[in-house]
Amino acid sequence: MSIYSKFIYPFLLERAMTKPSLARIRKELLSNVKGDILEIGFGTGLNLKYYPSHIKEITVIDINDELGKKAQSRINKSSIKVNYKKISADKLPFNNNSFDTIISTFTFCSILDIEKALAELHRVLKPDGKVYFLEHGKSNDKRICFLQNLINPIFKKASCSLNRDIEAIIKNQKYEIIKMNKFYQDDAAKIVGFLYMGLCKKVD
Repeated sequence: MSIYSKFIYPFLLERAMTKPSLARIRKELLSNVKGDILEIGFGTGLNLKYYPSHIKEITVIDINDELGKKAQSRINKSSIKVNYKKISADKLPFNNNSFDTIISTFTFCSILDIEKALAELHRVLKPDGKVYFLEHGKSNDKRICFLQNLINPIFKKASCSLNRDIEAIIKNQKYEIIKMNKFYQDDAAKIVGFLYMGLCKKVD
C-alpha cells in the first residue's frame, strides 16, 4: 500500500465526507430507515448520528481489519449497538432474507465487483427489502464526464471509481428504483461531486 493510499487519501476523504452539505443529505437519506439494518462500507462511522432515534442496533461491514479511532469514538458516543464484521460486500456471511434495510453511502465506488455485491445484497434482503444509497459517480454533463474518465486511473489507485453510472448499475440488477435524485454536491468540485441519492426495493 502506497503512502498516498494509507495516509494522504484517508485524510482527504475524511475532510470531504464531513462537509456541511453531506450532513444534511445523510440525515434526509436515513430519516425513514427501519427494521434489521445492514450498513456496508461503515468507514469511520459518519452515518451513526443520523439514524432515527428508534434504531437501537445495526450490523455494519467494512474491509478494514479493525475499526479506526474515529469510528470507535463515534460508536462510543452513539446509543446504537454496532455489530462489526470485517468482510467485503461481494461475499456476505449472512443467511438469505436477513435484513429489512441496507445502507450504502459512498461505497459503490470502491467495490471491485459491484454487480456481484449487489447480487449479494439482494440475497440477504428480506422480500421487499430496501437499499438506501448515497453515491458519487458519472456526471450527466459530457464535459465533466470526460474529465472524470481522464483522472479516474489516479483515483482507482486508492480504490475509488469516479465514473460509475450508479443508476444503470442498479437497474441491471433485481431492484426496482423507488426514488432517485441526481445532483451536484454544493460544496464539492463537480468532477467528484455528482451524487446519486435514492431508494430501491428488492424484486424477484
